[in-house]
Amino acid sequence: MLGQDLAISYKPGAGGAVGWSQLNSLQADGYTIMGVNLPHIIVKPMQHDVGFKTDDLGVFYFFHYTPDAIVVAKDSPFKTVKDLIDYAKKNPGRVTFSGSGRGTSNDLAHARFDKLTGIKTTYIPFKGTGAAVTALLGGKVKTDRGVAPLRLDLTAQQCSYRGAGARARNVGGLDPGQLVDARIGDNV
Repeated sequence: MLGQDLAISYKPGAGGAVGWSQLNSLQADGYTIMGVNLPHIIVKPMQHDVGFKTDDLGVFYFFHYTPDAIVVAKDSPFKTVKDLIDYAKKNPGRVTFSGSGRGTSNDLAHARFDKLTGIKTTYIPFKGTGAAVTALLGGKVKTDRGVAPLRLDLTAQQCSYRGAGARARNVGGLDPGQLVDARIGDNV
């Protein structure tokens, strides 16, 4: 495709901060590139020293959009987003959301969801997607907050979608039937 060899190196950890801080230590040769995502590259450096500053990164192309989703276990009592909201209103703080880290899109989408719906839920940050989904599948949390296409791949047989933050119901190649109901605001 490019006519050149391409070496891919995955750098998981801290919502991308591990990879971006390592990128800073490399020579700016024009050959080394890395994917970035919002809001991580803005919010992470605002929280504390993560080894890079937003201005250190030269973003030249946005190649994808990944909407957030609310995912529940197949046997969840929450059959709709309305069920989840109604329960949360009656039980403030008892609905738990897993997600990947603090200051990530999962974390911010969770805060916005609470604000838009007038509820109080509890966000539990994990080191990454695998740990967040494992917590959901193991019954440690009631819901998972994550990027829709990835969560579908990981959980297709064991989980169900209850909503997605996107302008359109068919997002990321998902069948609209998989996005069970409601989008509350755009990009919740």
